[in-house]
Amino acid sequence: MANPKYRDWILETIDQLRKRKARPDLERICHMVERKHGLSSRETEAQLEKLVDSEIVIKVDYKGNTSYRNGAKWKKSHLGGVVLNSSTASKRLHDAITELSDSQPTQNQETERFGISIRDIKNWLQSNFDDEVPLKSPINIVLQREIDAGRIEKLPNGNFSLPSSGHKVSRPKTLDVKQIAGAPSRRGRPPKNKNLGLKKPPKVKKSYGSEEEVAESVNTTLPVLENRCDFCQLTASTNRKGRPEKLLICKDCNAKAHPSCMDYSVALARRARKLLWQCIDCKTCYICDDAGDPDLMLFCDGCDKGYHTNCHEPQVKEKPSGKWVCMECETDGVSAEALDSQEAAKAASKELSIKTDNETDKLCTSEPGPSFLHTPCDSPVENMEVDNSSYFKEEVKPVKKSTEPLPKEPCLVDSVYPDASDWTIDEVVLFYVSVGFEAQAEAFREQEIDGKSLLLMKRSDVLTGLSIKLGPALKIYKHVECLQTAGQDQNMH
Repeated sequence: MANPKYRDWILETIDQLRKRKARPDLERICHMVERKHGLSSRETEAQLEKLVDSEIVIKVDYKGNTSYRNGAKWKKSHLGGVVLNSSTASKRLHDAITELSDSQPTQNQETERFGISIRDIKNWLQSNFDDEVPLKSPINIVLQREIDAGRIEKLPNGNFSLPSSGHKVSRPKTLDVKQIAGAPSRRGRPPKNKNLGLKKPPKVKKSYGSEEEVAESVNTTLPVLENRCDFCQLTASTNRKGRPEKLLICKDCNAKAHPSCMDYSVALARRARKLLWQCIDCKTCYICDDAGDPDLMLFCDGCDKGYHTNCHEPQVKEKPSGKWVCMECETDGVSAEALDSQEAAKAASKELSIKTDNETDKLCTSEPGPSFLHTPCDSPVENMEVDNSSYFKEEVKPVKKSTEPLPKEPCLVDSVYPDASDWTIDEVVLFYVSVGFEAQAEAFREQEIDGKSLLLMKRSDVLTGLSIKLGPALKIYKHVECLQTAGQDQNMH
């Protein structure tokens, strides 16, 4: 019986590989378990075989590749494949038939082989092994798996024998996806309904013109769906600012986004396009290709690749408090200090722009004045000098900051953000529930974030530390920014 602790490690690893759409074969499972838990590959393989014997893990051969499935979540696929026994069970059955066959009298090759009965195989196993064949399934099912794998042959008289050179054992064929009606075209997608009223493109009979012209006439009848940003629902031809911008498309889940919708700088977007991009939900370590240990994951602010602190070369011993760039970007001349200064300059420019707009609005709405400026030609008095400068002598009053105390309640009061410095964890949760993030608010409770911690959070903390999807995380961070700047200028909100 497998060790319960090792069992949980192996099942967790199989589920993670399946979630990443990677084949959970022996090499990947051993590598991940050894890296995360320190268990050697030899011990992992031994524990995995025990789990196969007890059918907690299902060993499957499909098109020549052996992989492992979580038995609690596995169902025999309509795509075919062969369920295999563990290496230990397979060897014991092979040894049983070999030894029992050697004890039989020598038979003429021209006579029909007699083989070994299922009762003799079972008795031999019981006499040679205290635990028999350590399998959950009956012996006949275990033998059938060996037959399907092509390692044992079932004779016409019902007995079993090892395949001989003159007898070819046929293995069950695995079905091609294209041959199956209603088979899903992509993993994880439900089968498409045939009766959806979709019409096939009409066949065009070539009567004149070249083949290229005929193909073009057929293709023009098919609708072309443009990729749209998951944030703004706009295409690559225009973003929120009305400018053309190429979309980043996740290589794993096909999520699409404008870099500007995710607050990417121009340099970061350019470097992110050089590699196969991953969204925040699918991000894996660039070195080990594993999404585990999110607390140890760092995202490079120069190229957007993910790295575990212990996978990066050199290892990152302490998590950086500001911007961080990987060694590859640092070699290319990208520095964290430069990125920090650029972000600070951008924030200052944005704040100055907002203040300027607010001051302009106040001047335009402060007191009624003339709708236009008079010129000397408009004056009915002859030879009279008109001093137009009087219209410009109005003193511009500076915008004063609000001296009223900020509200303390964990909610927006007349669109004014409250003072969160003394909030408890429950009050932080209540605030985000009140602004429409009920499903994500519990993440602040799980991470024990109170008001003081909330006001110290950075963008990377919200996007990666709370395990929240990218869309809601970006919106939540906007509220964090407003809480951090509450009281500095009420007109900003």
